[in-house]
Amino acid sequence: MLKALITNTNDHPFETDKINRLFNAGLDVLHLRKPHHSKDEIVEILKRIEPKYHNRIILHQHYALIKKFDLRGIHVRHEERASLFFNKLYLPSLRRSNKNMVVSATIEHIESVKSLSNGPVNCLLFSGIFNEHTTSSLSLNLQKVNLKKFLADMKFPVYAMGGVTADTCALAEQLGFAGIVLQNYIWDAKDAVQKFNVLVDHHAGSQVKQA
Repeated sequence: MLKALITNTNDHPFETDKINRLFNAGLDVLHLRKPHHSKDEIVEILKRIEPKYHNRIILHQHYALIKKFDLRGIHVRHEERASLFFNKLYLPSLRRSNKNMVVSATIEHIESVKSLSNGPVNCLLFSGIFNEHTTSSLSLNLQKVNLKKFLADMKFPVYAMGGVTADTCALAEQLGFAGIVLQNYIWDAKDAVQKFNVLVDHHAGSQVKQA
């Protein structure tokens, strides 16, 4: 199962150093989300991340930088998905430089997928999957739906986001998620890399038990 990390919206102490170390430890994807940062500030962040990891980074703004740094893809908001200019002109121009570009979006309800049926999205982050105060059950708004069937029917990868920890990681995989998205679990840790390794080891141990 793929492991992704989304940045904090504000800068984090020694952030790019931690990102490089996390990539080295096995992080698959980084969502670079800095909504208040200028294009130049994003450039500086990208320059501090080792070039060999650039093809694992998905931008949440200043999309044109995908060409300059040969990045993995972009994350689009609802307003952009609904924009004729974005879909017919801007996005195709980005795709010309990267035909395999990932275009991800965030959803909070299964019904939201209907609005994506004819759009450019080929990867989803499903937010709010796990309750904040439990590590073993789905959030209340997902308990009454056949999430497993929904994921099995999806034609592109869906990542679980929200409340993901070492304990919920195995459940996310059992449900059929292609990956997980980490945030506070990593950034709130005293040692981000050590916390990531705990998750990786815990997940590996769960797989051994299932086998």
